[in-house]
Amino acid sequence: MKTLLASSCTFALALLGTLALAQAPDTVQLGQNIVYRASGQGLASELRWQIEGGTALTPTLARTDSILVCWDMPGEAWLRLREHSPLGCPGPWAELRVWVVAPSPDDALELLVPNVFTPNGDGINDVFRASANRLPEEFLLLVRDRWGLTVFESRDFVQPWDGTHQGRPCTPGVYFYALQFRDGPQTRVLNGFVQLFE
Repeated sequence: MKTLLASSCTFALALLGTLALAQAPDTVQLGQNIVYRASGQGLASELRWQIEGGTALTPTLARTDSILVCWDMPGEAWLRLREHSPLGCPGPWAELRVWVVAPSPDDALELLVPNVFTPNGDGINDVFRASANRLPEEFLLLVRDRWGLTVFESRDFVQPWDGTHQGRPCTPGVYFYALQFRDGPQTRVLNGFVQLFE
């Protein structure tokens, strides 16, 4: 039985293509969000992502060839990707070493907030969250629908909104956010809107 499984895996792995991570920066800012993509994917395979030193903002076990990562720990970090054959046989790891650098405390905190996201499970732009050149000292994000109902609230900068409220998908449309954060002694508030598409 083991011989049959081993020969099945050998054949199945021969069907896999050469997997690699598409070009991506190897030095990133603390708190930065980056989309990584696989290249060279084989036939009907499953991809498994592994992250050290960051947080996946999309599923790590999926057929998707991309992943959104927030690098939230300074220092050396790793992103790994492995392809599995339709029989479940694992291929070799593709690896990317990433240096996560913390900006100087003298640098002003800069936040980027998207105005569109598509929580449809395709692994691309599935969540709403701000990215920054460094992590804020204090943080509060409120997202409200057009009637003023709070559909999402978080004090964790890394936690994204997945487009749901109480476990149910929100209706596509415009949502309004209030983002409060502390930058040194100063507390700042950003208000805006985000469009949720299916």
